[in-house]
Amino acid sequence: MKYHKIHCIFDDDNSLDFNCSAEDSLITGAEKQGLSFVFGCRQGVCGTCKVHCVEGDVSHGEQASLDVLPEEERAKGYILSCVASPRSDLVIKFPYDAVDVGVDGEAESGVATVVACEQLSTTVFRYRLQHMDKEARKPEPIEFIPGQYMELNIPESDYWRAFSMASVADEKGELEFIIRLQEEGKFSNYLRDGVKVGQQIKLNGPYGQFTLEPSDRVRAFVAGSTGLAPLVSMLRGMAKTDDNEEAHLFFGMGDQETFFYEAELRQLEKEMPNLKLHLFLMRPNEEWSGEKGSAVDGFRKQFEGTGILPDVYICGPDGMIRATEQVCAELGIPAEQQFKEIFVPSGRTE
Repeated sequence: MKYHKIHCIFDDDNSLDFNCSAEDSLITGAEKQGLSFVFGCRQGVCGTCKVHCVEGDVSHGEQASLDVLPEEERAKGYILSCVASPRSDLVIKFPYDAVDVGVDGEAESGVATVVACEQLSTTVFRYRLQHMDKEARKPEPIEFIPGQYMELNIPESDYWRAFSMASVADEKGELEFIIRLQEEGKFSNYLRDGVKVGQQIKLNGPYGQFTLEPSDRVRAFVAGSTGLAPLVSMLRGMAKTDDNEEAHLFFGMGDQETFFYEAELRQLEKEMPNLKLHLFLMRPNEEWSGEKGSAVDGFRKQFEGTGILPDVYICGPDGMIRATEQVCAELGIPAEQQFKEIFVPSGRTE
């Protein structure tokens, strides 16, 4: 079997080398040597694992989406490490610090207890865990930055899935996740049929660079579906640190059967005098007290003609993110003020 040397350079100037076979993706090759690079879908469609290959060649096969890795980026050497396999020795630059792959031991595996699991709508579950000390098996705090994610394991399986926290770090080590149900998703099937309060699960992390940037500008948060989770975590982080910059949250769903988290968002608005909620339904009934239409259209209407260029945090399905990027272009919001993370469906059972 042919192996290639992969030289990795991180934002904090740390570096490491590992060997990867030509039959493995870079993510898989790294995992075989105890490393855990940042990734999301593992299918080449979310862009979370995008890195810059400055030397060498890779093959993406047919899996890398042109939506997240367009031809102009490929020409500059950008690759999706979850589906890219080496065809030579490589030098890769990663847009995060070495800690995010566990190089210095800070991002480690752990255990947690299932505290609660409840269905919030026809399409969404709330999954709550409590981080535990691995030796004493008692609750233990876990540090993370609002917007980051954890990798969660289905008990008694080798299946892992990445989910962003909707909560903020606390002394009890409690973690809240908002998870969209997929018809044949492995994790969805576990939440529907196999989850039990008191279960012990394994988790890795925290990981991720989709976090709040220091700024004195207005902030706009645009969420689609369970892309709401990291944005709520950021807003809760603002409340916890008394960050009083003006903020707007634009969030919408199709109808009231799929809408979720309204009570929690209303409570957050009460706690944050400078937060304005913009809640949308595409197909509201007569009882709906929010707005009609899409969150993206609401974002456009809020800032169109005002001259205000907010920092924009976007999380949700690919189509919603592209639509929000287009509105940002129309409003003249520069790329360096746009921060985004694409949410994709979980793996399927077949």
